[in-house]
Amino acid sequence: MLKTLSIIAPLLCALSLTSAGENTEYKLFKDKAVTASEKGLMTMYLSEDKVYMEIPLSLLDKELLFGTTVVASSDERESTAGIQPRPPKLVRFHSSDSTNVLLQELNFVSFSDDAGISAALEESSAPSTLALFKAEEFNRDSTAVLCDASSIFSGDKDYLSPKYLGGYNSMGGYITRDYTYKSDNSFIKSVHADAGSVSVDTEMSYFVTRALFAIMKISEDTPFSAVVRTSFVELPHTDEAALPLEKGLGAGRVSLLKYDSSTNGAKRHYYATRWAVRDKSTPLVEFILDDDMPATVENAARRAAEIWNGGFRREGFAEAVSISAHTTPRSTYSSTIDYVRTPGKEIKSSVWTDPRNGKIFKAAIHIDHDVCKRIQYDLMVMCSHAAPSLISVTADQAAVEDCLTSMLVHHIGRCLGFRVNLYGSAAVPVETLRRGGTLTESVMDEVQLNYLIDPSLAGPEAALCQTGLGRFDLYNINHLYGDASMDDDGYLFLPDGLEPSDPRAQSAVLGDDLPGAAALAVENLLQSLSRANALLDTEDYDFEVRSALLDAYVEHYFLVSESLLPCLGGVHYTEIIPGNRRYVPVPLADQEKALAKTLEIMDGSSALDSNDLIGSVGLNDKLSDYVAFDIFSALLRKSASLSSEPGDEGVTMTRSRAMDRIMDHLWKDSLKGKPVTSVRKKMQQQYVDKLADMVKETGAKDAPQVYALCRKNLDILSRSAGKARDKSEKTHYQYLYGQRAKYKDIHE
Repeated sequence: MLKTLSIIAPLLCALSLTSAGENTEYKLFKDKAVTASEKGLMTMYLSEDKVYMEIPLSLLDKELLFGTTVVASSDERESTAGIQPRPPKLVRFHSSDSTNVLLQELNFVSFSDDAGISAALEESSAPSTLALFKAEEFNRDSTAVLCDASSIFSGDKDYLSPKYLGGYNSMGGYITRDYTYKSDNSFIKSVHADAGSVSVDTEMSYFVTRALFAIMKISEDTPFSAVVRTSFVELPHTDEAALPLEKGLGAGRVSLLKYDSSTNGAKRHYYATRWAVRDKSTPLVEFILDDDMPATVENAARRAAEIWNGGFRREGFAEAVSISAHTTPRSTYSSTIDYVRTPGKEIKSSVWTDPRNGKIFKAAIHIDHDVCKRIQYDLMVMCSHAAPSLISVTADQAAVEDCLTSMLVHHIGRCLGFRVNLYGSAAVPVETLRRGGTLTESVMDEVQLNYLIDPSLAGPEAALCQTGLGRFDLYNINHLYGDASMDDDGYLFLPDGLEPSDPRAQSAVLGDDLPGAAALAVENLLQSLSRANALLDTEDYDFEVRSALLDAYVEHYFLVSESLLPCLGGVHYTEIIPGNRRYVPVPLADQEKALAKTLEIMDGSSALDSNDLIGSVGLNDKLSDYVAFDIFSALLRKSASLSSEPGDEGVTMTRSRAMDRIMDHLWKDSLKGKPVTSVRKKMQQQYVDKLADMVKETGAKDAPQVYALCRKNLDILSRSAGKARDKSEKTHYQYLYGQRAKYKDIHE
């Protein structure tokens, strides 16, 4: 292939020697305005809205990373600068003739040490073609070919889209956003090159339509534009071998499939994502700070780096993570911490990793402007029962900086190659958390605040957040960057792929006893709420803080209730040995406790109603009805999805058992002749409809149990109608009873 281009190059070169003007040697650009990048990995040209790449022949068939990041956005709530919307691809430039150059995506996941198998894999795993470029001209010395590459840097392509799924406007997934590409308002802005990369900035323009739950339109055809930077990056060379990874180790990983001639089989191999360890006297990663970062954010970043350095010094590193001033020059491989002026409330991090061996060579952290406001509100909602001084219009700067430090420790950990841990806090006894002790055994846990502190048990200096490394972190540093000498005994891990199966493995959920922790969390939450209005009354004269706080209280109330649902029908597993797949059901008594606690939290939502806010801010009254009904709907969906195997009765929670418990709860007041609320009537209607759906299932193994539930429900409805003292309630029960035709062949 190289030989083909080498032979034809002199001929094409002879045709291209005519002067193309002062700025370039190419005939193609004669009498045209052209902008050339600096010379680097390649030289890029921008002329008449087209991008031309001067591809060196020596670069053909070399593996590169091809990816896109957002540089700027007209609405930071839609997409944030620095976001990498899609994972980068491993690509190469390839040519098999004299007229075209292909951009190919490589299939690198399968390999073998056997030459024959390796050849067969190469033959059967041909690269896919992403684009075809016409070879326009060669340069004067025939060492590079000029191609029109405009097609990959413009147009409605998925990898160019700035759409960020975690953007502020998604409202946690409740809002869907449809992008309509506007080609007339989209164009290529500029070209760049340096020693390790080339990139093109493209202005992408869209109309955005937003809808609640993809059903109810909120806004339609709102203009939105963003600048995206699409880059080809040369992968840094390293002689260090990839590190094989046990599935249980808390590190990110790449996976490759190795074919073995001796066993005539294939085995998946996992390799850790990590930085190359060149010399322990030099940093693994050097972060360059943004040039206008607030002092609080900069202080938190430096503190977070030092926390990791304390753990790495145990392994002989002088300084594993360094923080440089913003005056340090940036390059292709620079790692950065940027402060983004956006109403978003998140911290985001990303790494550039060699997908062939897991080597990290670049990392980025982006801190949204309003993340500190979010921390202030979270502290008030979750921790003010233990520290009433947190309830204030003015943020407690020391507490906010501590929490921001904790969050940055987590994201620096991601940039070091460690993966999110959803079990570090579940390994801590609830009693320890109540006393303000260890919050989590891993800073890679997503938990941020200890909302279970009991001020009567904890001292005044009890930590509200995690600012030190845990046992898991020290173990992972030792195994990823040290000599792997630490013993496995006493360390618990989440094997790959099992996180959703264990009800304890959840984001921002504390303690080893979920039902018990949920009860304490709600108690503390309501204590904070009862104080908030009174303490803010004189400061928050326009109700701005109290209105936002109420949203935060409701959000946390949902979080607590939702944490219990995975316990129903859930499984634990033996975590001691990494990779063990032996499932153990959650004890039935614990499942019963979780179900009862969920119903209790549902009924207790009335404490969220605030008469002060209803009267002063114009909020809808009976906010608790919305909260209670949402919790009930989630519980009903979960219950209907449980096991329908009659043989599981008495071992784990089955759907008939769960539905029976819910029925008893929904109609306990009705059977006593007590009046019920309108939201309780809605729940009863939803329950009857769900039961009717279960009856209609053909071939259900628990059909007899479901039929028994229907008969019981009809009996309860008949008795409730007879005991009702209010005419409207009697009509309600009679109406539900009249729907018995939905129960198929169930008769009175």
